[in-house]
Amino acid sequence: MRKCFDTSIGTLIGMSIALPLLGRRVVYETLEGLSFREFLKFENIGDFPVFPLEEIVENHQNIAMQITEGIKIMPLFKKYLRNGYYLFYKEGVKKYETKLQEAINNVIDVDIPAVENIEFVSRHKLKKLLAVLSTLVPYTPNIKELSDAIDTNRNLTVKYLSLLANAKLLNLVSFKNKTIGDLTKPDKVLLDNTNLSYIFGENANIGSARETFFVNQLNAVSKVSLANQGDFVVDKYTFEVGGKRKTFDQIKDVPNSFVVSDDLEVGHKNKIPLWLFGMMY
Repeated sequence: MRKCFDTSIGTLIGMSIALPLLGRRVVYETLEGLSFREFLKFENIGDFPVFPLEEIVENHQNIAMQITEGIKIMPLFKKYLRNGYYLFYKEGVKKYETKLQEAINNVIDVDIPAVENIEFVSRHKLKKLLAVLSTLVPYTPNIKELSDAIDTNRNLTVKYLSLLANAKLLNLVSFKNKTIGDLTKPDKVLLDNTNLSYIFGENANIGSARETFFVNQLNAVSKVSLANQGDFVVDKYTFEVGGKRKTFDQIKDVPNSFVVSDDLEVGHKNKIPLWLFGMMY
């Protein structure tokens, strides 16, 4: 069951936990954090429908115009990026980051050991690895450097990356058709969601935040892979993620390719607003 129960704050933060049933069977359930669409609902801004990826790609301009009619969407989006992914933000923004740090510690100290046979020293290394990566993401892993940084070997470092990803603290992205396993080095590492960025630093890197949000929201509904040309591939589409003035230079010859732009309320042709990818669940 992809859940982590933080009893100290009475909320959920996603992770992978196996719940044994009769006959030693195991059931897994996926629970994501709030999408941007769900955040807008909890803020009483509007109850908007779910838009599948294909509909967003093909009709993004009309969808964005309908949603933004009478709404200043960008300030709401910036608020969500900082403290809107976990439902307990409703308990108070001032305490949010402290509660999120407590939840992270609980995941590593309690929930991961509940499903993995790891000792105290491994829990310490997991926290150290997460702290190191938070200053580097988006990051193309150098496993030797990471292993040296947390004083362990290659296999354990790769395993720790997998554990943090299963605990919904990291997103590991690789090129399409690459076989992924617990001991396979990912091609790119991101924090799981943008709220985590502010736990490790006051000012999150905007480029990192854009990619983190995009991968986080898309991963909930599909599989995200790295693109050979552009940033990411999802289904038959290639996406280049950037700011409002991002050009098509890097993907101009790629079929079914789109620029995903931050700080843009409504897009045009093959340029789609970043926030709109938060409306898929």
